[in-house]
Amino acid sequence: MGQLSTWVALLLTTTLLAFSVGCKSAPNSPPPSTDKTTKGATLHPPTRAKCVFPGGLVFTDDEQLDEFRHTNCTSIEGDLTIRGPKVTRITPLLELTDLRGTLRIVDTEKLENTDGLQNLERIDGSLIVERNQRLVELSWLDQLEELQGNLVIQSNPALESLPKLKTYEAPIGGDLRITDNPSLASLTGLEAIWRVEGDVVLRGLPVPSVEPIIPLIQIDGSVTLSDLPNVRGIDLTFGTIGGDLVLSGEMGFLPDCVIEHWRKANAQTIVKGTVFVDARNSTFVIDDSADMQHIRDFSCERTRGSIYVVGVDTTDLSTLGSLRQIEGDLVIRSNTHLESLAGLENLEAVGGDLHITHNPNLFSARQLNKLTRVEGELRFEKLPKLAAITGHAQLETVGRGLVIAENDSLTHLQAFRSLETVRGDLRIDSNWRLESIAQLDPKTITGDLRISHNPVLGSLGSLGRQTKVLGRVSIYPHTNLPEEQTQRFAKERSEAE
Repeated sequence: MGQLSTWVALLLTTTLLAFSVGCKSAPNSPPPSTDKTTKGATLHPPTRAKCVFPGGLVFTDDEQLDEFRHTNCTSIEGDLTIRGPKVTRITPLLELTDLRGTLRIVDTEKLENTDGLQNLERIDGSLIVERNQRLVELSWLDQLEELQGNLVIQSNPALESLPKLKTYEAPIGGDLRITDNPSLASLTGLEAIWRVEGDVVLRGLPVPSVEPIIPLIQIDGSVTLSDLPNVRGIDLTFGTIGGDLVLSGEMGFLPDCVIEHWRKANAQTIVKGTVFVDARNSTFVIDDSADMQHIRDFSCERTRGSIYVVGVDTTDLSTLGSLRQIEGDLVIRSNTHLESLAGLENLEAVGGDLHITHNPNLFSARQLNKLTRVEGELRFEKLPKLAAITGHAQLETVGRGLVIAENDSLTHLQAFRSLETVRGDLRIDSNWRLESIAQLDPKTITGDLRISHNPVLGSLGSLGRQTKVLGRVSIYPHTNLPEEQTQRFAKERSEAE
């Protein structure tokens, strides 16, 4: 006999042993129930049996599952593992109602659904579903009434949704971990969970909202929300969090602003541990009116993340009026109706890049008078109606370059009078109507200086009189620019050398 026959013999021997020492018909068993059909196969269980497998059961192919059907086990004491590329269906488990151990469904390649578990009502251990390449649903979970261990749903690339879970009379006895499921469109189905005795971890999901977990009355462990790029906001109204609250990774909102708002509002959530926010890599993209409302609702003075205002139907940036410091980038790009930077009057520092580009109707950029430093690159580019750049009177340092380019209406650059250091390049290119760059006179440019294709530029102002350029100097001949001004840098550089 082959390997399968050996396995069948072993299984039947184990089953007979279980019947003799621990596997027996349930007391007062009712007559056999109505026939249950699974894809054409009709089962006629003669008894309802509790089977004990001290070492657990592991199924790695369909044939093993088919043979298990003959044991008539409705209750299993021991762990049950279904794994491997040869498993395509689990319908032979249809009679199973009770598992006194942990159920693992892992590392399958062809299993698409969990038909066969719809009668399983109780799991005394954990439920672990992970690394199943084609699994698209877990519909049987709507029949599960009790789970005493962890619920882990992780790294299932095709999983699209969760079933609506029953309202548990008992809590989830361990952790709730739903992570790295790139096709999971919603957390709908989790509303019925009222308590988790372990941690809650939601990470690496494309879901638009975490609202389904909000009704949780008590979480005994910690809550971690991480890498949820489509979640635009969160209402922190948990009853009690027994451990820490952690917000981290790429989020669709500014987590530190949410926490600040939550604290100011004296929300009724009780966090017994530490509130930890790692917003360094978070980016909040404002691209519609709902996002504008979000930033207005959760206004704050400081964020460790980045803010992108892209393609928004607004004439100003008044919703950002409370911001004083942004540790990431501030990018204002492609906003058709934006006319001014009103709303940025309180902004004092940007830790990353400050890019103001491709805003066709922006005519005023004088609102940045409190800005003292930009640690990244400061860029004004493709702003066809911007006639002048004025103000910026307190800006002292630019960390990775200053670029003013392709602004068709720009005539005067009367700004940056306090600018002392440009770390990186200073580039003024292709501003066809630029006549003057008065007040721009940094003491040090650590990169290159490039001034080119500004055909009506008549003066460099004081630029170059005390400026030390550590990189190359490229000042292309301009029709109205006196030649002695273009020679100024060459002379000073030769003297310095």
